[in-house]
Parts: sequence; C-alpha cells; structure tokens
Amino acid sequence: MNKRRRTIGLRLSAALVYMSILMFPGCSSHSGVLFYRPPGTTTEVYKTHPEALQLTVYPESTPGIHTGAVVFIHGGGWQAKGSDLPLYWDWHARVQNAHLRAFSLEHRAAPTYRGHDLLEDTLDAVAYIRQHANRFRIPPDKIALVGFSSGGHLAVLTALAASTPRPGRYERHPGGIRAAISFYGPLDPEGLLEYGNPAARNLLLNYLPEFRDYSANQSDGGAQQRSFLTQSLKDISPIYRLHYRAPRMLLLHGAKDELIPPKQSEVLAEKARVIRPDMAELRVIADAEHNFCASRKPWARQIESDVLAFIQTEFAR
Repeated sequence: MNKRRRTIGLRLSAALVYMSILMFPGCSSHSGVLFYRPPGTTTEVYKTHPEALQLTVYPESTPGIHTGAVVFIHGGGWQAKGSDLPLYWDWHARVQNAHLRAFSLEHRAAPTYRGHDLLEDTLDAVAYIRQHANRFRIPPDKIALVGFSSGGHLAVLTALAASTPRPGRYERHPGGIRAAISFYGPLDPEGLLEYGNPAARNLLLNYLPEFRDYSANQSDGGAQQRSFLTQSLKDISPIYRLHYRAPRMLLLHGAKDELIPPKQSEVLAEKARVIRPDMAELRVIADAEHNFCASRKPWARQIESDVLAFIQTEFAR
C-alpha cells in the first residue's frame, strides 16, 4: 500500500508541475490523456542508488527488430518526477508507424538533486537501454533523445556527454546516441540567467549546484560565490560541451516563447555550426509559444511527424 501511495504521489507531483507549465500564457489545454499508457506499456527500474528511478517502456510496434529507439525526457523545470511522458497520446501511433521503440525516463528532481546528478541519470538510462537492446529488440547504436523544455536541455547535454572523446569524471559514456531533439529547451544557461524572466531564472537557480563553502572568506565581497556560479553555469551548458563528433541535433522553438526565449536555441545552433556546419538544424515556429506541443492544432502534430522523420534519416546514415 505504501509503495502504491508513493507511486501515485510521484505521478501526481509530475502532473502538478507539468500542469503549472501549461498555465503559462499561450499554453493551450488539451483533449488527450495527460499520462497515456497504451496496452502493453511496462515500467522498469534502471538504477537503484541513490534512489530508484524508472523507465516507461512503451509497447512494440511490430514483431521483429525495430529501426531504433526514441527516448523521451519530460519537462517541468528539472523538478518533475515520474517516468511517464505527458501527452504520449500524440506520439504513440506515429512512433509505431515509424517502427521505433519508445521509452520515457525518470531522473532525480531539483532542488534536492542538481546539476550533474540529473545528467548522470540520463546517461545511466541510455546505458541501461543499450545493455538490454536484445531484449528490447533494438539496435544498440541507434538511439535518439527527444526532450521538452528542461528535458530538451538534458537531451542535448546527454547526447554531447555520451559522444565526447574525453568523458568527464562525473559522467558515464554509453555511446549509441545518433540524434538529439530539443523542444523549446534552455540551452544557454548563462544567457537565461542574464535575460530570462523571473520564472525561468528561479527554475534555473533551483537546478544549479549550491555554493556550500561555508569557510569562504566573506571579505572578498562574494567573489568566490560568483566564481562558483560562473563555473556551475558552464558545467551544465551544452554550449561549452560542443565537439566535432557530436550527433546531429534538431532544435525547435516557438518565436513567441516568453518563458524560454527562442534565442536559447539560436545561440546553440550558431555555436554548433561553427564547429560543424551540419551539426544543428534550427526551426523557429512563427506564433508558437512555450510548450506548443500541448496545442491541439494540426501544425503541432505535423512537427512531431517531422521529428520522427528526422530521427529515421539519422538512423539510416
């Protein structure tokens, strides 16, 4: 009973965070099911320490080997728990028609866990999927990450960390990621802290590592704390992790996004193209605001189809 209550509580918490995002100006209500689990959906624990984290494993499309895997990372300001993807209802048929196997991962949540804690989780989830590729009937080297808002940030950050020739001491190095797709992600944390609105800045500050050097000399006017903040922003910034071997990225952003401005994706795309011209494809959608995937308009569904076509193209390379 306690386990069941905890599961219900986690899903309710994720729902509340997600619904709070829907309440930002321009975010439409939806007629679909918020947490849709088609028949055959299962969950698996992919790691147990420092807490148990789950994957939602969506059902197979057709018997046999799938062309690859798409791993969704939900949004919620890095604070949402649970492994279900909000509005998977909109993706299910398209994923099945593309002969892909779909997963959605849970990561630890800010503000209890911060910075690289969440990146370690996403890398561990990818490693788990690759380790069980035969059972899932997927090729282990054809994985795409699709993230929304804060999940878009984690999708790009994970793809860069997993493919870097020199993985850092905080990271796993699972490989296998062929594409990363970010829907309205905060991809330039430094810029977001500088010009973001108060809501976005607060979410970012709750995710950044805390300065805990209580022995720091206070006579320096806070210089050590500012230095710590500067380094923390760089550590979680995809911009500082770009490298030539990075997988292809598709960055989608609404032109009227007031929570996470489109400049967040534009800056990353510009920096990526300097390193390799084909690394990042940017699409700024006119009249779209934050969380435009919640829109019930046909153009939002078309964008989802375009994303899956982009993934299939990368898998075919």
